[in-house]
Amino acid sequence: MLIGGLLLALQPSEPIPRRWSAYAPLSDTTFTPAAVIVVPLGLALLVIGFATLIAWIAYRIGRERSST
Repeated sequence: MLIGGLLLALQPSEPIPRRWSAYAPLSDTTFTPAAVIVVPLGLALLVIGFATLIAWIAYRIGRERSST
């Protein structure tokens, strides 16, 4: 959860321009910045972290209720 939050916090605040060029490209490949991958990865880690936290809390509550 911490890593997912850090990845989201450290992402660039400005939108990343996509598919722009000042000249006609010399090849058919399109440049995509690596930062585009960081946002979904950060969100996925954040969701997994929250799901793990909720599961742990539910387990602890269930265990306390069964012992009393």
